[in-house]
Amino acid sequence: MTHLHIPDGLLSYQVWVSAYAAVFLLFILFGAGVKKMPLSVKRKKVVHSGVIASLMIIAMSLDIAGYHPTLAVLSGIVLGVPFGFYVSFVSNLFLALFGHGAVTTIGLNTLVIFVQMLLGIFLFRLLGNISFFNMYKRSFSATFIALILSAFLVVGLAIVGGESWGLHAEGFTAISMVLGVVGSLFESAFVATAIVYIYGIRPTLIIKKQ
Repeated sequence: MTHLHIPDGLLSYQVWVSAYAAVFLLFILFGAGVKKMPLSVKRKKVVHSGVIASLMIIAMSLDIAGYHPTLAVLSGIVLGVPFGFYVSFVSNLFLALFGHGAVTTIGLNTLVIFVQMLLGIFLFRLLGNISFFNMYKRSFSATFIALILSAFLVVGLAIVGGESWGLHAEGFTAISMVLGVVGSLFESAFVATAIVYIYGIRPTLIIKKQ
């Protein structure tokens, strides 16, 4: 489980309004930093963001035996924090508007996927200091660990939100984690392959974040 699939009307307004408020504050915070970027850098980031956002929307709309990939770690490594966050919001917004997800979960899912990005970026940089990890192992490990850790967050949020409609916490957690582990293995392999490919043709998209 990589993000929440909860219909509108089930989450309390305190939860989803708070999530939207947090997203709004992050927009303000990151916006101040983006304004200071050179125009040429911003133009490149916008182009890259469009490509990554398209990939994320396609990936998140897939249902692979109950698992929905996000490509959040790929987005974070290639784009960095500010634009990775923007892409996370835009992807969730478009999916919700097209009926995949709920309007009240856009804020929560944006934050969940942003956490995946932050974990992935941190682990990718950390593992780069260990000689055992080549680019593939480094990317795979960072993605897998980030997805598993964020899965606990998603399950926890779903259980808290699901108490009001009788969600069976133990069964839900077990099924979600099994699907999460298996799905994360495949997503990690895909992300690692993509990063190795990008690194081979445009290494500055990867190494400049180090």
